[in-house]
Parts: sequence; structure tokens; C-alpha cells
Amino acid sequence: MKTIAVRGRPAPASVLCARLRAAPPGVTGQDGTAQAGITAALTATLAVLAAQIKILETQITAQLATHPDARIFTSLPRAGTLRAARLLAEIGDCRSRFPDPPPSPPCTPGSYPPAAANAASSNSPPASPPAPPSACTTPSPASTTET
Repeated sequence: MKTIAVRGRPAPASVLCARLRAAPPGVTGQDGTAQAGITAALTATLAVLAAQIKILETQITAQLATHPDARIFTSLPRAGTLRAARLLAEIGDCRSRFPDPPPSPPCTPGSYPPAAANAASSNSPPASPPAPPSACTTPSPASTTET
């Protein structure tokens, strides 16, 4: 089978027509009738699925547009609406997990403090900052009920 040079772009109509004319003939008779019915059913199913996908994409686009972090996620390189929504769903929007602005580490990982500070301290690299608290977890319903 011949491939199309640019992925995602259809070949010109003349190329598609030439390929259809060069294709071997289909099945005829009772087998052809049965396969035509199956093909028609599958085509109808695909049409319904394509319509549902469009509806879901429209809903996702509308919900992402109302989200306060939409501008951040849609500004990422090659992040269209659906990819931005997927990233937002995977990363989450818990502001306490990602403080604004993020705290700066004492130095770049793997490097040592400046010479003046190094003279007063030992020659060991600085300790890594503590892990942020898990503020985005919600308490389970069992732990919030009063007895």
C-alpha cells in the first residue's frame, strides 16, 4: 500500500480515485451482500461515535475555558485544548501543592554554596528542601464523622 507523504493530510482526490480504480474487485453474490450489510452497520456505528466525540470535545473545551488555570495549560507548547485539559486532569489544580512563586532552592542541585558562605560552613553540599505537605488530600468520610 502506498503511503501519504505528510501524516494527517489526505492525498489529493485524483490520487484517491486512482487507488480505488486500481484496487481488486470486491466480493459478489451472497457473501458480498452479507459483507455489505456488515460494512454499513460498522459505518453507521462509526458515524455515531464520531458525533459523540465531537460533543465531548465541545464539553471539554467549554469546561476548560472556565477553569482559572486554562491560560497556563493552553500556553504550553503543542498543547491544544484537549491536551491542556488532559494535563490539567493529570496534574491537578491544587494550588497548595505548587506555591506561587515556588520557593527557590539554596543553590542549583549538584553545586556548592557561594565561596563566602562556604567558608563559614563545611564543604558538604546543602541539604535538599523538605517535601511539601500533602494539603490537597481530602479526609475520608469515616474520619470526619462525629461519634
